[in-house]
Amino acid sequence: MISRNEILTHEGKLINKLTERINFLNKKSNSLSYYRLITIIAGVVLAFIAFNYTNNLTGWTVIILDLTLFAILAARQSKVISAIDRAKKWINIKNVRIAKMNLDWAKMPGAKKEYRDSHHPFEIDLDITGQYSLLRILNSTFSKEGYVKLKSWLLNPLKDFNELTFRQSIVRELIPFRSFREKLFLRFSYLKQNEFEGTQLVQWLEKDSKLKISNFVVFFYSFVSLFNIVFFILNFYNIVPSYWVAGYLIVLITYGLQEKNIKLIIGPSEIIFDEYLKAYKVFEIISKTDFKNNPELQKFLEPFHNKETNPVTFSKKINRLINLLSFRENAIFRLLANSIVPYDVFLSNQLAKQKEVLKEVLPKWLEKLYEFEALNSYAEYGYTNPDFTFPEILKGNTSALETKKLGHPMLPYDKRVSNDFSIFNNEIIIITGSNMSGKSTFLKTLGVNFCLAFCGAPVCAQQFSTSIYRIFSCIKISDNLNEGLSYFYSEVQRLKVIYDNIQIYNEPPLFFLIDEIFKGTNNRERLIGSREYIKSLIGKNGCGAISTHDLELVNLGKEFDIIRNMHFKEEIIDNRMVFDYTLYTGPCPTTNALRIMKLGGLNIEI
Repeated sequence: MISRNEILTHEGKLINKLTERINFLNKKSNSLSYYRLITIIAGVVLAFIAFNYTNNLTGWTVIILDLTLFAILAARQSKVISAIDRAKKWINIKNVRIAKMNLDWAKMPGAKKEYRDSHHPFEIDLDITGQYSLLRILNSTFSKEGYVKLKSWLLNPLKDFNELTFRQSIVRELIPFRSFREKLFLRFSYLKQNEFEGTQLVQWLEKDSKLKISNFVVFFYSFVSLFNIVFFILNFYNIVPSYWVAGYLIVLITYGLQEKNIKLIIGPSEIIFDEYLKAYKVFEIISKTDFKNNPELQKFLEPFHNKETNPVTFSKKINRLINLLSFRENAIFRLLANSIVPYDVFLSNQLAKQKEVLKEVLPKWLEKLYEFEALNSYAEYGYTNPDFTFPEILKGNTSALETKKLGHPMLPYDKRVSNDFSIFNNEIIIITGSNMSGKSTFLKTLGVNFCLAFCGAPVCAQQFSTSIYRIFSCIKISDNLNEGLSYFYSEVQRLKVIYDNIQIYNEPPLFFLIDEIFKGTNNRERLIGSREYIKSLIGKNGCGAISTHDLELVNLGKEFDIIRNMHFKEEIIDNRMVFDYTLYTGPCPTTNALRIMKLGGLNIEI
């Protein structure tokens, strides 16, 4: 398996090569611009000389040759400019990958400004959405709908074992397809410029597909047109009278009766199929990629590989119709064509038929595409984090979590401290420790990795074996001015929701993450309330971890075997507080609040 450093080195080398190519192409483009200018000047001078000192034929010959040469140079420069644009997009893809690997937020694509639900079980607490969020790191989608799908998966963890393991298997198979993903990202980058929205396209199809030109009309029109052609030829040779004139009048009348429908079909069709062809640029690369050695992927992407209804086969038909539509832009051709054959009638009939087919198959393709975008985001995440692992999902009614070298995926690689952790059955872990020692971060570490695990993505751990849990956190509590709630009452409400949910027994067990329980009230009442609340959770359908400053709470571990103590600690080195962010068994033996005050410059006697 390729290492993280190897990926970074590889990406850096490719960026350098692409930069050199851009510099070369820029010089080439500048040269072509110079040649074009010379061509224009030389053409004007030579044409002036030819018209004044030779003859008009020579002059016009010079102009035609000069314009031809100018067109050739312009075409070559256009290709060079396209190549520069393509190389810049490649560099951007590489830079985004490196930025995500290094957690360089300033160089990542910006986060979307959107509503964050303060009542969600973990969205805000675990930084799933927002400016510095897991969603922003994971997001490699291009469509609005794909982004919504990815976000929805993160906020709504799977509870079904089979679905979860199936999603995992697809992501596993996708990870090695680095080149495929890059080509896909490149197609995406072009598509973004065109603001493709699949939902809008489906709505257009639903609205427009009701208009049709019947097969009978096409047959009748074709028969009369054939009649006209035959009798026109016979009349030309004076074999029969001008019967074709009557036939032509029938054609005009028939066309007049269908003209409204024809316009209503052809007009929107150009817009609809143009919009579809934007998406096809992505459909195509998926349809033409061979996944035959990847059975789960092959099964998942079946709509893109079906011999009869895949996008490639369908698009060939669409392209032919679009070419026929383009001929209509010439008014003379349109007049002559419809005078001889049922051009518009036939075209409208075929367009209506293809739109009907597209109405049926497009939603299936788009839904798969949106899901694929989300899965592809997980695969890219797995590729750029080769030290991550896929969790083992435990089947059945067990309640267990066992990890080795578990870290927070949103902490920089060189600053991340990993810990071993396990919890079984209905255990409650009380985590004590000094201020800034890592308690809150560890709770978030558990929660974020759960979120990754239950959406099918790899987790930041060497080993991660877990039952399926419902996740609920109480970490970032704030007062709610809109609802008139104080900080403390907001916390009480949050803890009440956890208590209510842990008593639901027809769902998977609840895994709760509670940080600094009841920190919004005085010491005496906080201790009493915390003890009673923790005791109320014992024996219910769930387990979890609770961090606290109240060292008195560690005594609960002596009263109840199901409660275990763990802690973080610190050292004073050279008059500095030093933390190792390592999780230890047992209660915390020290506190540091007074020392922090002292080190912060406050006149505190210890």
